[in-house]
Amino acid sequence: MDDKEELFEEEDGQLAHESEENDETEEISQDASYLLVQKRVKMLMKEIAELEGINISFSKKGLETIQEYFKLITSVFSYEVIDALERQGRKRVNRDIVITSVNKLLSNSDSVNTSIEELQKTIDELTKSASSSNLKRATDFVNGMTNTVTREDVTDE
Repeated sequence: MDDKEELFEEEDGQLAHESEENDETEEISQDASYLLVQKRVKMLMKEIAELEGINISFSKKGLETIQEYFKLITSVFSYEVIDALERQGRKRVNRDIVITSVNKLLSNSDSVNTSIEELQKTIDELTKSASSSNLKRATDFVNGMTNTVTREDVTDE
């Protein structure tokens, strides 16, 4: 092996070592960010609960679940921001983009709630209609006749 090959091997080894250190630093940084966000969410929820006169606490699993849903909600919000940017042909997130995205996100949530309420009303109406439908009435009549016949048969004996 000549000196050049040895030099490259040492540099490659050094680069690999530096890369591992960077990965560890990035991992620690992500963990710290995760804990910071988790702490902020926890503090916000506690603050809101205190305003409502409730003293809440969190289990480890509860906090993990909150974090998972927080990530989901943040992802949905991120897609709303990206859609708003694409619709406006922009690449920079500004106050108007954020407000538009929040409004759309919340209106979608309201739309889902309104749709669920309307579906429940429709189900209730259909249930009422089904209970007074001709088939239901005929079934009740036949079942009533059978019961009446059975009662009369029993009394005649």
